[in-house]
Amino acid sequence: MDISARGRAFAVCKIYAESVRSSSALSRSLAHYTRAIIYDNEEKFVEAIREYGEALSLEPNISYIHTRLAVDYILTDKYELALGELKTAGSLDLQDLKPKFLTALVYTAQGKFENARKEYTDIMRMDPESVWALSSLADLLVLQKKMNEAAAIYEKLLAKEKDSSVLYFNLAIIYSKMGKTGQAIKKLEEALRSDPDYVEAYIGLGVLYESKKDYAEAIRNFNKALEIKPADPLLYSDLGLLYIKEKHYDEAIALLEKAIKSGIRDAGLYIAAGYADSELGRYAEALKFYNKALELDRGEPAVYFYLGALYEKLKDKNAAIKELRQAIKVDPKFADAYNYLGYMFAEAGENLDEAIELIKKALAIDPHNGAYIDSLGWAYFKKGMYKEALVELEKAIKSEPGDPDIKGHLDAVRKKLKK
Repeated sequence: MDISARGRAFAVCKIYAESVRSSSALSRSLAHYTRAIIYDNEEKFVEAIREYGEALSLEPNISYIHTRLAVDYILTDKYELALGELKTAGSLDLQDLKPKFLTALVYTAQGKFENARKEYTDIMRMDPESVWALSSLADLLVLQKKMNEAAAIYEKLLAKEKDSSVLYFNLAIIYSKMGKTGQAIKKLEEALRSDPDYVEAYIGLGVLYESKKDYAEAIRNFNKALEIKPADPLLYSDLGLLYIKEKHYDEAIALLEKAIKSGIRDAGLYIAAGYADSELGRYAEALKFYNKALELDRGEPAVYFYLGALYEKLKDKNAAIKELRQAIKVDPKFADAYNYLGYMFAEAGENLDEAIELIKKALAIDPHNGAYIDSLGWAYFKKGMYKEALVELEKAIKSEPGDPDIKGHLDAVRKKLKK
């Protein structure tokens, strides 16, 4: 419907709803209902709610109008009002599953997971073959961190829907959250067998292989994703950073500059390009890229983090501290920024109490990160807390057994304790 036609329809509904000559209450109710739908299409939910209310004042026993009104209440975060409308809709049409499904969504939004689970269970009792109810229940279990139950439901769904790439992908996400990387990879490969152009599956494989430090395979999968989605700036920056991890700096810069020259304006591209130049020691070029990223997005915490790291390399300690503190201010959950600043203080033997506090904040966000545990151990060492340092560094070396920095720190602590 074009704009003028929609305007005419709205005018007709308005006249029809207000006309004293309308043939019946039902006719006037449906006219208000139609006006509400038009308001919904324009995302004018307050006006739509008013019209649905008018419709129900004339004909209170139409279940689908109660359901539509509930949806608008959900969209405006009026959950209790939504629940009331959905209860009425369900009582008016006992066979309609939509009110139960929407009720489950409201309970989920409220964090009332057991209530939501009861609604999904009722739906499956009424319709045992309901794929969407089963998948929604699985997603609910993921929110509750009941991964084994969620995985079992998805396996059950896949027995019915063997060619569903989306189900394979969702199950892969669950297995990755459970730390079962091998099984996650197999499910993503199954997703690609069902849909060879499923870009999210290639990205998922890239992320999983990167977590295994199989950078060559990660790069291959990100390249496949980029072939399918060549205008995605995040793919360029992710792939560029992978090239950097493999020390393929020239390939990284060529890829990122190609994306920039193609007209993609994204702070992440400039950050990745700056990082590549920084690793090559081209600090002036890196600074230009980081400043360009800031022009595009001053709310991106990674820009301040990488600027801080660059200023540290340039021996400008005050500028480094300023940028790292800004990264934390923009994103109070930026674990790398807490750790970097804390380790910087520890390495210099300065602000050691704050260094320990900063690194502990990083560990509160990511408690199993071997680099952060090493930083804490080194800060303890610098403060003269050798026994505490030994405990942390022994944990760190178990987490990252081949890391030469951790080994060097551990040797220094053991040597000091022997003395």
